[in-house]
This record gives sequence, C-alpha cells and structure tokens, in this order.
Amino acid sequence: MRKTITMIGAFMIALSSMVVSSAAKPVLDVVVNGSKTGNSMKMGVMMQELLTQQGYDSEIVHTGGCVNTTAYSKKDTRPAFFLYSGSAYASDARGDCVITPTEETFLTTFFFRSQALCTLEKNNFKSLETFLKNKERVTIAAGSSWPNGMFDGLEKQFGVDFVEVKYKGSGSQLKGLLAGDTDLLFTGYTKREISNPDVDCFAVSGDVQGKDKFSDLFPEWNLATIGEFSYAHGINIPADQKESVRAILHDLMKVDGKVKDFMTVSKYTPGYVLDAQGVGINDFWNNAKAWGANN
Repeated sequence: MRKTITMIGAFMIALSSMVVSSAAKPVLDVVVNGSKTGNSMKMGVMMQELLTQQGYDSEIVHTGGCVNTTAYSKKDTRPAFFLYSGSAYASDARGDCVITPTEETFLTTFFFRSQALCTLEKNNFKSLETFLKNKERVTIAAGSSWPNGMFDGLEKQFGVDFVEVKYKGSGSQLKGLLAGDTDLLFTGYTKREISNPDVDCFAVSGDVQGKDKFSDLFPEWNLATIGEFSYAHGINIPADQKESVRAILHDLMKVDGKVKDFMTVSKYTPGYVLDAQGVGINDFWNNAKAWGANN
C-alpha cells in the first residue's frame, strides 16, 4: 500500500512538472545596443512591451554599445535579440569593436528608414538656397559616431561651411536644434521629428509624399540616397527556434500598437515587407559601406 501511494505521489509530481513546463512562457529578451536617449531605446521598450502583451517572458537589457553587447552575447544568457544598423556597424568599424552578422545571427530585416534634413519651423523654410543666402557657415546637429566630412558635398555645392555639432543619441541632436544651438539637423526621419510642431523636416533621402528628395536637391552629394537599414541580431537563440522568433518579430510590426504606429507615422518600410522582397544580409553590408564602414 505504501509503495502504491509513493508511486502515485511520484506520478503526481511528474504530472505537475509537465503542466508547469507546458504552461511556461516563451522567453525573448530585448537588448538595447544604443544610448538611453535615442531611437534604439525607444524601439526596444516598445518591442518588449508588445512581446509581453503577446505572452512572452521578456525583459529589457541595456548594454549601450558594441563592447558590452559583444560581452553579453558571449554569456549563457536567455534568448534575446537587438537591432543593429549599417550606420552602427560603420561607427563600430572605426573603433576596436565590431559586431558581424552571420546567417545564424541575422534573424530578419527589421526596417529601412529615410534620413532627413530639418530646421526650426519658425525659420519659415522655403529653399536651401534662400536659407543659406549670405551665410558663410551653418551648424548642423550630427551623430557623434558618424564619420567626419559627411557634408563636404553640400559645402561644395553651396559654398558654405557646414560645421558639424556632434551629439550622442538622436534625442540629443533634436534637443540641440530645438534649443537653437544648431541651424540644421541631420537625422533619421521618425515620428519624433514628424510630430514635433516646432520642427520642419524639409527634405528626406527616400520617397515620402510631400517631401523633397535629397537626390533632387543635392544630386552630387554622396549621401543623397542614404538611409538606415536595421536588422534583428539574435543572441543564444536555438536553431530550432529561429523561425518562430523571426515570425514573432514580423508580427510585432503588424499588430496594432506602438511599434506599428511608430513605423507607419515614421514612414518606415517594415522588415516583413523587405523580407518578402528578398532584402537580407547582403543589403546590410551595402548600407554599412554607404555609411563609411571602409573609412
């Protein structure tokens, strides 16, 4: 009798363990490889919140940059991913640390967005020629990790010095413009700039209805068609789970909520559209080269 009770008890424990295991949430953390004030953190928080809503056990891990992200990737961590772009790779390549995507870690394209040139709405911008008239120099808010000389082509075209004021994080760049510390802002075209009534983004690198294109205004500028190519880089994701992670990342862009709204308002081309068009790792490398990865 005691033996039978023991066997029943063991069976119940095993059954209980199976129930707990089957009810366990899938795990997928979001690593933020960029600053706390930029779009990397903003997008990371939105994705983590949406993953949680979709039934995932998901946490934000802020690494802040290549060195810490690489170190984190080498640890026995929970499955995770982070967004990495061609411009970030180009910046890292000029230092002592690079994150190189492989067929295993390249989960999916995540988005492609235009770059924009902006100024204050109160400047009543009509044309760059009018804006630059009688000026010998203008200041332009730029990213601290971008290569020097990005605006040499504009200087040559207009005969005006474009003095770069470097900021860490796109949020800080915008604040610099709003504070009147710079005349212009060169940044990713996102909801933050689009929705700000004090900012006029008068030209973009891509096709956005109602906006002038860099290629029309500055045909000889080497950055006239530059954009931000972002992909999802996997960390410790088992091979047999890669497709399911890829699928949920595509779903994050489609489900009504902050991510979809942000991408729609920001005129991003979402990753699932790019993926269906065959856009992948080779396009990332082309984008990194355009951002000066070889400089």
